[in-house]
Amino acid sequence: MCVRHIIDQQMAILGISVRGLASRCNFKDRKKISNYIKGKSELNFYAMIKICKVLFKDNPCDVLNLYALEVKRLVNIKTALEYCSMNRQLDIGDKLLDKLKAMTNPKKKNYLSIMEWVEVYRLLFGRVKIKQSDGSLKSKIGPEEVLIKLKEIKVKSSELKILLQLLQSYAYQDQEKYDFCYASFDGITDEIKKLSSSEYFKVSLEIRFKELAGYICLHVFGDFETCRRYSKDLIANSEVEIGYKATAHYNLGTSYMFESLDKAIYHFHQSLDLLKGTTRSDTHIKDYLIPLTYIIHNKFSKVKTQDKSLLAYLYIKTNDYKEGLRILDSFITENGETTAFTQFVNGLATMDIELLSDSMSLYENKRDMVFIHLPRISLKGLGLPECLIDDRIKYKIKSFKGVDEFEKSSFRNISSINGFRHKREYG
Repeated sequence: MCVRHIIDQQMAILGISVRGLASRCNFKDRKKISNYIKGKSELNFYAMIKICKVLFKDNPCDVLNLYALEVKRLVNIKTALEYCSMNRQLDIGDKLLDKLKAMTNPKKKNYLSIMEWVEVYRLLFGRVKIKQSDGSLKSKIGPEEVLIKLKEIKVKSSELKILLQLLQSYAYQDQEKYDFCYASFDGITDEIKKLSSSEYFKVSLEIRFKELAGYICLHVFGDFETCRRYSKDLIANSEVEIGYKATAHYNLGTSYMFESLDKAIYHFHQSLDLLKGTTRSDTHIKDYLIPLTYIIHNKFSKVKTQDKSLLAYLYIKTNDYKEGLRILDSFITENGETTAFTQFVNGLATMDIELLSDSMSLYENKRDMVFIHLPRISLKGLGLPECLIDDRIKYKIKSFKGVDEFEKSSFRNISSINGFRHKREYG
């Protein structure tokens, strides 16, 4: 059944007239809906998105996916591609790309302008990690390959120029090179404002910007307040799809990890609930961030994880240093390298200033100004002067607000690290 018949039937089921539907979608001209239902014209894809959100609140994507494959106008195919990318409808997106390629050939004048859309969206779809049969996550195109291909692609479209800039930022984000991620992000808001294209692209690119900006503010600058502002904007915006709202809650949860256990856990669970309706992975939140948050706040009985680095941290915080170090050595052997977090855990167990300092340097090197607080606070706890520790990053981090209260109640000297002064709740 074609989409116009599905729309007509759903309107009858819900008792919504054309006039009523136009009003709910804030359309000035209801004739466009009438003409579409009568088969006289093709409806703007952004208009269809608004219609489906009214008529199919629980799952608008099913009908939108059908419409994406029905559209024939080039402007609608381009919008449908962005919709597929924003909503991770990768199979539909791939079919659209094949359709787009079939619309032209090298002899036509518009061949290059169409093919640049195919190239950019192949990268956008290919970089997305999807769950494999074994439960692992893997992308068709890794961040390294994305960065190589970006050097080869030349585009004229203003929308695609912005998307290429975002793709570069995404690639550095995937590599956890947050400093590069921020640098490649420069000036993008001005470019979005200059767009004279369809309304949907302005909306979608602004959403992409705010999602990434919230992440960058969080990790690159430790700027929790700005991160929260961007994230709350996304959550409150009715145009934002659930996958991006899930990321916003993820950012909010991470921003509260040291400041408020309850707020952090609340936002992480909100993110998990939203992720159920998407193809995005929830593994990092469920198996890593939530248990890490509980360990940080000494709520050991609530910890559920199979991550050996976290288990090592858990045992060390409950004074079982021998078992903690054994598990940590096993984790490092299995993964073949030490990380900022493993250096932190090792330094915490052995009260080794050099290991904790190295952990801080590793976090600083990849510009992660959230988890750098783990070794930073531990070094202070070992009695190192506050100025020596904080001065290392005070010009890179927005502020210590949001962590300072946790720091005051956490360990402040060697004796408090050694005893931890808590009731054991785990094991």
